[in-house]
Amino acid sequence: MMKTILLFVLTGLILFSSPLHAQEPPLEEEPLPTKLPTVIVKGTDRSYLEIIRAKALPLMEYRGKKELTPPSIQIPWGKKVYYHPLSFPGLEVKVMERAPLAPLKPRKEIGPAALVRPELVLPFVGYVPAARYARIEALPFMEYRGKKELTPPSIQIPWGKKVYYPGIRKESPLPYLHLSASLATRDSFSYQLDYGRQKEGFTGFLSAGSVSTPHWVKYEPEDLNLGKHEETIAAELIWGSLTNKTVALSLERQAKKIDFPNELGRNKNEIEIRANWRQEWKTSIFTIDGWTSRSALKNSKVDEKDAALGTGLKLRLKKIPLDIGVSVDNSSFAKKTQTHLWLEDDAITFKRMEELTLSLGGGMKAITESGSQFLPSLKLTYRINPSLRLEVGGKRHFYLAQFSDLYLPQDYVEINEDLDPVKIWHYEIKLEYKLSPMVNLSLAGFYQEGEDTIWNWNSVSSLARPEIREANVSGGRLNFSLHSGETFEQGLSYTFQKAENVQDESKVIPHYPQNAGDLWLIWRRNGWGVELGAKFIGKRYYEETSNEKLDQGWIHRFKISKKIGKVIELFTQLELNDYDLWRNYPLSREKLSLGFKVKLY
Repeated sequence: MMKTILLFVLTGLILFSSPLHAQEPPLEEEPLPTKLPTVIVKGTDRSYLEIIRAKALPLMEYRGKKELTPPSIQIPWGKKVYYHPLSFPGLEVKVMERAPLAPLKPRKEIGPAALVRPELVLPFVGYVPAARYARIEALPFMEYRGKKELTPPSIQIPWGKKVYYPGIRKESPLPYLHLSASLATRDSFSYQLDYGRQKEGFTGFLSAGSVSTPHWVKYEPEDLNLGKHEETIAAELIWGSLTNKTVALSLERQAKKIDFPNELGRNKNEIEIRANWRQEWKTSIFTIDGWTSRSALKNSKVDEKDAALGTGLKLRLKKIPLDIGVSVDNSSFAKKTQTHLWLEDDAITFKRMEELTLSLGGGMKAITESGSQFLPSLKLTYRINPSLRLEVGGKRHFYLAQFSDLYLPQDYVEINEDLDPVKIWHYEIKLEYKLSPMVNLSLAGFYQEGEDTIWNWNSVSSLARPEIREANVSGGRLNFSLHSGETFEQGLSYTFQKAENVQDESKVIPHYPQNAGDLWLIWRRNGWGVELGAKFIGKRYYEETSNEKLDQGWIHRFKISKKIGKVIELFTQLELNDYDLWRNYPLSREKLSLGFKVKLY
């Protein structure tokens, strides 16, 4: 571990000391021929400017009007927007290199939960619709349903799982059609197809992908190779994307088949339909969301289904700005309904302290047979200077874990038909320092207490089972990223956390490692690309009644790519694993892949 960390640190030091980053001494400036105008800023919100011009206008070249617009995250073909979370096999949170899909609201930050099974995010393995990570310029924000509040429960990086976007991209204009595919050792295969088109106020996107891995894991007690096959297709249609009224409809289907020891393969599938209607006026924005999904999990021993249905209304008052909303959803599997009424002001400012911003919210949420809870939230942001920012926040969570979030992403688990709601308080303090436009550094501390979802091992069935336990989790997180245009990128993420069982001090909290880290290094030049990555997860308990631990593990990745012309890219990648998903379920130790990406138009 120390050798890997030293390698990345030395690389960063070499880059900083390189002549490429040396700055030339400033030249002595000559006095201007005419006096420049004087600009006076007035108003507490700095919205009014008074310009006092010189008697003789200066001779200045007109370079066009500059506009400051919010950055639009783009995922173009051939140039990656990198997303470096600690992801987890079984959760399958993976990002594909693709053209941008429809714009969505930024995802809410997630509180800490158990760090389980990290896995490198491969650009050609697995599929998650890009619409959840990207937005395209000139399209309005489509309201993602987002009322589940669980995505999924085993994700454990607290508030602000590291998401790093090197910059703004504007390639891949509509229409586009992109294809990528790869072959790997042990008969693994994957492909991804993305299509987008815009015409006369209508925008449409279509994505389809498949991953087949016959040797996904090895079940050690019986020396069995267990495979996995996944398929996903998603479509999104938007009408009136450049007007004050927008209607959006999306459809997504996911299917997965995984091999189990001593039984036939388990089939999992989900189909989900989402609709959104958005109307904007001068003083307010009104949004209606609706969603329905059907999830199923079946094999020779299990046959469970869930039908979920929900809707949400939201009104945003622009001048305050204040959001008022209500949402209702029902699950046939849990036989419970969740109702949430809330309001939030995300931009409260202070006259005497313009650098201070307060986000304040609250609401009532009721769950069938579980009562109701008041859910306050507070986030205070203080901008010490243009480079340094301090954030302090706290939030109350109360929700019921849904069937599709618990059992579809996770592999080798048992179903708990009677799971209680999650009730937790989460607090965080974060200091973020932008050394330069190319360097970001942040340090955060967090604390969480209450009843949360854990995955407890069942030694009889050799499967994990979700349970609710009262626990305290505390720790810290360090993130560092460095990038130099399209040539070089480097990053480090480290999380330390400690979990205690408050419900029963004689028991432990399984699958909460004290240490977890992520390192990566990316270099590109003259059409060549080299990527190095490593993920680390420390020892962790796998059963709450035992002091035995799973060994720490590493996942290493090396990738080299070469562009041929402007539309084709070839790549090869080597992945080395020293890590177990669960007890007795180790990943394949090595994997070599060959693939290509092509921009059809």
